Amino acid sequence: MKNILLLFVMFFATLSLVSGQLFFSDTPSSRDKKYCEKLYAAYKKDSPEKIQTFLTAYFAKYTAPSANIQKIASDIILADNASKQQQKFNQYSTRYYTEAIKTAENLKRDNLILWCNTQYAFYLYTYRKHQESFSYFMTALEKTKTLTDRQIINPAETFKKISYFLSTSGEYAEAENLLLRARKSNSLDHDERANIADALGICYISQQQFAKAEKYFNEALLLSRKNGDLLRYAKSTGNIGIIRMHRKKYNEAIQLLQKDIEISARLNNPQNLMYAQTAISDAFLKNRDTASAEKNLLAANQIAETNPYFKSSELEIKKLLLKIAVQKGESRHELELRRAVEQLELALQDMDGKDVINQVGWETQKNNLQLKVAAEKAQREKESLKKTAAIVICFLLAALIIFTTRLYRNRIKLRKADYEKKLMNLTLDRIKSENKLHATHRTLESYRTYLSEKNRQIEQLETEISLARTSEISYLKDNRQQLETLLESHLMTSENWENFKKVFQQEYPKYMSYLQENFPDLTDSNMRIILLTKLELTNQEIGRILAITVEAVKKSKQRLRKKYGDTYELLFSIPENSKS
Repeated sequence: MKNILLLFVMFFATLSLVSGQLFFSDTPSSRDKKYCEKLYAAYKKDSPEKIQTFLTAYFAKYTAPSANIQKIASDIILADNASKQQQKFNQYSTRYYTEAIKTAENLKRDNLILWCNTQYAFYLYTYRKHQESFSYFMTALEKTKTLTDRQIINPAETFKKISYFLSTSGEYAEAENLLLRARKSNSLDHDERANIADALGICYISQQQFAKAEKYFNEALLLSRKNGDLLRYAKSTGNIGIIRMHRKKYNEAIQLLQKDIEISARLNNPQNLMYAQTAISDAFLKNRDTASAEKNLLAANQIAETNPYFKSSELEIKKLLLKIAVQKGESRHELELRRAVEQLELALQDMDGKDVINQVGWETQKNNLQLKVAAEKAQREKESLKKTAAIVICFLLAALIIFTTRLYRNRIKLRKADYEKKLMNLTLDRIKSENKLHATHRTLESYRTYLSEKNRQIEQLETEISLARTSEISYLKDNRQQLETLLESHLMTSENWENFKKVFQQEYPKYMSYLQENFPDLTDSNMRIILLTKLELTNQEIGRILAITVEAVKKSKQRLRKKYGDTYELLFSIPENSKS
């Protein structure tokens, strides 16, 4: 009777869970979100030169919620690092980003899909692959409409990156909404607040809302002055100058843009210097100072020609120079500039020309409409599903008492069969691993694979033993000994240890000789910890293989550190050329 009552409780709990899944969307794991954010923040802060060393050290210190989460986070970081190192569109970044997206999609986790798509889309956008970035930005934008800010990974940065694309494609209202959502984040520092304020100002300039734009540029000025961020201060000053130009206050605009130019030159920031010189040239032309305009345009053009990703700026500059050449009646120079403009427009057709931007803008509006229709359809389907679920639940409740006993008995049979199947599979896995090791030429690489499989199998066994220990089903409790016996067979025996040590001796004779000569008092227990660590096993993996706790592994290493002091690191860090 006790078991039947327990089954009632379990049934209702399961029913409640299913009902919850029907009526509410799944909440992404906050643990996964925190892990990704923490790792990404550490990477941004450290700006490591040796990215693999950084990741290895981090993974050793912090355990990921799962292997998939670790892979996604590391792929995003490897992709970003490759982009920074090469400063161009490259195969490594593309591969890592697409692998991260694929893993996130396989997990069917919206917040991970959003994060990965945004990172890849912004990388494409940065290197003027606007049409390619479109679908990824649209996927990300769709997810922002279904997730709360608390569920989104790095929400402020995510909203900001998507807003840049939306502004480029003329979707200023949508970009504004995302930037305002970004401002609500509690984790923003002054630099990020200044950045977002400046982006909002640019968004409002594009909508001809100059009063709002100037308000946000002044906010960015104040924050950048507090932070000592001269570059942001220069950009915001120049942006206010552009507002003055729109209001036909050309002298004020020129003074502000000149300040932007001076600071950008002092900071040796060519991109911002080029933008400011182009803007001030426009102000000089409108103020009828052709000589000053031409001087600044020529300086800006020198910068634009140094970088293939500045082609759109180069086109704008050459168009202004063409305008000056026409005014001055310089026919030969005019012809040269017309040819240059035509060549640039042709080159930009597949990169970031205005036709491409306009096409993306049109596609954005079309896609937004489709998303709206799809959302309304999904809402109707959800309401219909609720009604159907309510009817089904009523029938289930009516039939519950009749079928409870039968279900309980069948469940016990299924649990028993499942237990026996798991036990058989675990036993077969052990035999396969042993046979694979015996069948191959024994090397440290084959042992690494073998020990990795062992760890996975031990972890599965520990989980099953834990379940059997807490289970109320007598069959599982009575046969727990079988699992424990199988677990013991996985542990490293003296024979296995001697075989492993022999292989290590064969592949690293100088290393083993070094340990024997310089650390003659190492015990056999010490050697097990040292060699398994040298094989790059984690403390947790070592503990499983040796049947000791992680704390015991750590304490063993601490005792070695205390005993050998400054020479402790030499136990593990003998150069790889120690091979024979």
